[in-house]
Amino acid sequence: DALRGTVARFELPTVVRVAGGWVRDKLLGGESHDIDVALDDMTGVAFANLVNDHLAEQGEPTHRIGLIQANPEQSKHLETAALTVLGKTIDFVNLRSEEYHDASRIPSIRFGTAKEDAERRDFTI
Repeated sequence: DALRGTVARFELPTVVRVAGGWVRDKLLGGESHDIDVALDDMTGVAFANLVNDHLAEQGEPTHRIGLIQANPEQSKHLETAALTVLGKTIDFVNLRSEEYHDASRIPSIRFGTAKEDAERRDFTI
């Protein structure tokens, strides 16, 4: 409710999607604490700041936002914001598209659609 509440409070057009390992683990009926949230129109740090603002308005505890910088040399192509929300740590990142070129194994990154983001993810069950 904190994430939906943030979208409603700030009247954001943002679509918030849970992605990654949490989805896989839930589909398999397992537990997971690895929650990744993908945003369609803003960076993870921008949304995490709004979540903290919303939580503060609701009288809920807020936490420092951990920023994991992009590091293409280590295959980390996009910055991620990590925030504890109501006792759960959530990683926030924007949807992205990756384009690879023959001259480099490091892709060009841009904001992407949900379909483009899904196509670049490793999906194993």
